[in-house]
Amino acid sequence: MTTVHIEDSTPEGQWLLDLIKDHKSVTIEPKKQEARHTDAWGTALAAGAVSLEEFNTKFNTKIQEAYKQ
Repeated sequence: MTTVHIEDSTPEGQWLLDLIKDHKSVTIEPKKQEARHTDAWGTALAAGAVSLEEFNTKFNTKIQEAYKQ
């Protein structure tokens, strides 16, 4: 068995797909859903990371508390 990927978003690719799709030895698989690209920031937020503003606020508060002592 050989796997061939045809980019069917171009006229040439669509023409080629139309040409071979009804042949008895051809099996067309549906397009796989591509995994949504998640950026690192989105992944970090989902894992419980805090925003930069929130971090800076907490950081500044902790520094001020430490120097007051």
